[in-house]
Amino acid sequence: MYYTYMLRCEDNSIYTGITTDLERRVSEHLEKKEKCAKYTKKHSAQKLETAWKSSSRSLASKLEFNIKKLTKAQKEEIICSQDLEKYLSEKIDIKEYQVVNGNHKRIVIFGGSFNPPLNSHFSLAEQIVNEYENIDRIIFVPVNSKYEKAELLSNSHRYNMLKLVCDKNINFEVSDLEIKSDRALYTIETLTKLQKKYKNYELLFTMGTDNLKSLHTWKKSQELLDKFKILVLERDEDTLEEIINANPFLKKNENSLIKVKNNVRSNLSSTFVRNKIKEGKSIRYLTPEEVYLYIEKNKLFKNV
Repeated sequence: MYYTYMLRCEDNSIYTGITTDLERRVSEHLEKKEKCAKYTKKHSAQKLETAWKSSSRSLASKLEFNIKKLTKAQKEEIICSQDLEKYLSEKIDIKEYQVVNGNHKRIVIFGGSFNPPLNSHFSLAEQIVNEYENIDRIIFVPVNSKYEKAELLSNSHRYNMLKLVCDKNINFEVSDLEIKSDRALYTIETLTKLQKKYKNYELLFTMGTDNLKSLHTWKKSQELLDKFKILVLERDEDTLEEIINANPFLKKNENSLIKVKNNVRSNLSSTFVRNKIKEGKSIRYLTPEEVYLYIEKNKLFKNV
């Protein structure tokens, strides 16, 4: 069996090669061993993006040759879709190749204040698991209470509420990475730390169009889009295409932006829920039952 594989390097370039031992060859590239290619040694290979297996060296070489002729944007699309047909169906016999999915798992990072967590947070996460291939899990990452935001509950309360819900869904996890930090972390710092922990996974980061509009002002925003793809949630009357076309920075990096499929829009906000609590009104069915009961038990937001 022969494998044609695609590696991502530290400078976000893509290296394509062939091998008969995928695990060994990828390890050689990542560890910069003597046998690895000069290109991946120079550009620092970071992770395996995807691979296809075929029955002969000639088939593997033919796929490698044709992938190398594609543009960077076309290569990125193939990595994301795991589908060769769109760009290569006239060059190769697609039926001769089988994608190796076991080495291309994705983790979606869902950051936010979660003050408190809402039903809409979890329904969106479940929707992402259903709509995209190879999603291993969704990791909720609550921001540190050092983050300057009005009425922000303590780290422990927000973490506990998330964990109560995540513990009941095999696809959900909650991370204490940011809340354990001695300062508020920038998004690029959080994602870089998580990528080191999950070396064999592609990380996707969720973001609403409200935040996307100001992404160019974020710390190391270019590095962020060079290294990670963003799952974009359209808010209110926003359309992703219009926002991209109106922003030169986003237009230049549009290959890193993925619109959430079949997005069910919700105007519900944590601010609305907090105000209802302060008014003495019920928030049942606006949050998961576990969150509702936790808020009631701990009398949260009543005296904020």
